[in-house]
Amino acid sequence: MNDTKEESNAETAGETDQNKKMLEWLKTPSGAYNLTLIIAIIVWLVGGAAIYAGFHLNKVRLIDSQRKTREAEEDKARIKADLDLATRKLEEAKAKLAEIEEKTKPVPLKQRLVICLEGIDRRIIASLRAGTTRFQGNLLPYQLADLQKLAAEDANGEFIRLKTGSGIVFMDSGTATPVEFELRAALIQ
Repeated sequence: MNDTKEESNAETAGETDQNKKMLEWLKTPSGAYNLTLIIAIIVWLVGGAAIYAGFHLNKVRLIDSQRKTREAEEDKARIKADLDLATRKLEEAKAKLAEIEEKTKPVPLKQRLVICLEGIDRRIIASLRAGTTRFQGNLLPYQLADLQKLAAEDANGEFIRLKTGSGIVFMDSGTATPVEFELRAALIQ
């Protein structure tokens, strides 16, 4: 263990001698000049490294910025395509909705009554146009039910006034009920 301590002391003494020699050399004009030159070179190298690092950092930032811009443009294009698709689907849905609304729109009473009367006998509307307003006949149960329903909707008698008879008539097509009804000219106007 003593040997190691002696070796350590010898190394420290050698380093101290070297330091002394270096300090003496620096005190000479050529040593001071060399030290100044060494410091200038170090400053130049550090400055150059800093400039290079700054340039490289800016280049990295520029590349990263370009990548982010490209990604943003791709996202923008994707969002625009999604928006266009959604807009087309919305327009299609609106068109379908309008079509459904048109199909489910209630048919006006006047039009339904004309359809019902033409289903009973096509001559009824033709006679109304010719000036006949009072009609009588026998209606099958489904015809009577349809006409009664429409007459009930026309509670003010704007288009039709219906009276049903109390008897039953037997026909080839089944039983029927005698009816009388009066139509208003407003039905065909």
